Amino acid sequence: MKPPAPSIREAQKVLAGRRVTLIVLRTFSAGLLLLTPARSALAQDVTTAVASSTPARTVKLGSLDVTLNWRSRLESWQWFAGNSGDGDYGFGHSQLRVGLGHKSRRVEWLVEAEQVALLGLPTNAVAPAPLGQLGLGATYYVVNGNAENAGGAFVKQAYVQMKPLGSTTLKIGRFEFFDGAEARSTDSTVTTLVQTRIAHRLISNFGFTAVQRTFDGAQVAWNAGSNNLTFFAARPTEGIFQVGGMGELDVQVYYGAYNTSFKTQSGAGSLRVFGVGYIDRRSTVLKTDNRSTAARTADQDDIRIGTWGADYVHAFHTKTSGTVDVLAWGVVQTGTWGTLTQRAGAFVGEGGWQAPHNGQAVGQCWLFVRQRGRRSERRQPRHVFPVANYATPIREIPVLQHDE
Repeated sequence: MKPPAPSIREAQKVLAGRRVTLIVLRTFSAGLLLLTPARSALAQDVTTAVASSTPARTVKLGSLDVTLNWRSRLESWQWFAGNSGDGDYGFGHSQLRVGLGHKSRRVEWLVEAEQVALLGLPTNAVAPAPLGQLGLGATYYVVNGNAENAGGAFVKQAYVQMKPLGSTTLKIGRFEFFDGAEARSTDSTVTTLVQTRIAHRLISNFGFTAVQRTFDGAQVAWNAGSNNLTFFAARPTEGIFQVGGMGELDVQVYYGAYNTSFKTQSGAGSLRVFGVGYIDRRSTVLKTDNRSTAARTADQDDIRIGTWGADYVHAFHTKTSGTVDVLAWGVVQTGTWGTLTQRAGAFVGEGGWQAPHNGQAVGQCWLFVRQRGRRSERRQPRHVFPVANYATPIREIPVLQHDE
């Protein structure tokens, strides 16, 4: 007689005994707009086990491409201890993506469906204010109607990409977008730094969550050698933590960037100059800031924010001393946060060194982060009076509060 399969609760106990501490250091405070309340992860223990996230497998079906990607995870959380609520729990989730597409010299299209399931969500991980939700398990539980198990299916991507003018491409429909990922370089070190340290900072798909998100809109790109111009306009979809990802948010996102890369005698570099626009017209979502609940509830004005910045990456290759790399990313932010005036800025500097050692890279890295800002309230038509001189976080597009 076969022994019974272990339950999710039993698996959680096993995971708790093999917990790995995850320290999340954000190089800048999140976002152009916060779709979920910010949660510190600096003092929590998180274990992610049985994690599978490999590139989609592609099978040819005549001239069509069939893609399949299945990611399953078990997570064990130990959140900050409080007087109420249980921050020590585990849960599982699964994401299945199946797509059908076609690629030719002039046209590329893809239709992709996603099915997501959340299993064993914690039912006692929401504490009274000010503690609130004790980890992301509680967030999944709340935004999905306080359900211990939840599932959903929706259209993840459905787009057509055309190359009508030689080096110019046009993509229309529902698709994923990552700011900074359009940069191109023939140097592997520069490419790695751009993709892992520059891209995704302001606009992304929330890849770490069970559901993720996409955008409904259009993207135009022009490429000429090592130069690239990219323009993007879209509305973000739902999803992220809620299993329903079909609908749109009443939010507009705009992005424009110029990228160029080059080689020098001893290395290579990559430069980007960009701007991001964000308009949030939702009146049912409580704005995330340090005002009282009553003040934020009364604030029904739109959020209109512009973020302007640049970044640069350079790698210096030597014959005997390895590779030295430097990176800089900075932005300024202006606009209105409801009835408040948004003024903020942030700068990140990084450096690293790699030396060959028995065919493997050995390196050191340093990091510098600088951020400051102010948000003020307009009390009279021609005068702006500061409410407080506290640091104002740069608002990141993907992190928003849900409509629920």
